Amino acid sequence: MLPLSWICLVGLPPLALAISFFIRGRGSSVRWLVPIVCIAILVTSILIIKLGFSFTTPSANVGWFWVCYFAYCVIAAFCFAVGNVWLRAVAIAITATPILLGYALGTIGIMGFFWIFGDALTPPLRTVVVADGLICKTDEWGSAVTDSGYTIRLYHIWPTVPFIHKEVARGTVNFNRRDGDISCESLVAQYKQQG
Repeated sequence: MLPLSWICLVGLPPLALAISFFIRGRGSSVRWLVPIVCIAILVTSILIIKLGFSFTTPSANVGWFWVCYFAYCVIAAFCFAVGNVWLRAVAIAITATPILLGYALGTIGIMGFFWIFGDALTPPLRTVVVADGLICKTDEWGSAVTDSGYTIRLYHIWPTVPFIHKEVARGTVNFNRRDGDISCESLVAQYKQQG
């Protein structure tokens, strides 16, 4: 999945640019429908994240990230269609900055890219069903050059949609700060106490 993620990082912006140039030659209703759909994808994703929902598998979350990145790239590519020259220049400069940072991460920052997406794709160290409809996942984080520790997350799951869960509690332990221990049981108690 890491090589595919790298291909997405460097390949989706030119693909979005090509698609936007192709679509702009079509009728006006299609031309503005695509950026509206892309904006809807991004706004929906932001709301989903703010509400604590995610896919149960790390690769599905990374896949959805690339869908959102592609939607963003399409929106950035459509900035070339802005009529006013000054407004177009500002829109392109603003929307191109994250894409250019992605290219920097995918080239000179390739090790950082592999650390970030390696962490995102690593399955949890431990997954435990702690109660009916609640699972607890433990993830380690950090490296030799940064702080390290673990994060325990408590998720609510629904049998009707087994591929989605909602984070309801979280605890983090930083080994470098000598934080106290956190357990799944303490998170469950904290969650039940909250309501």
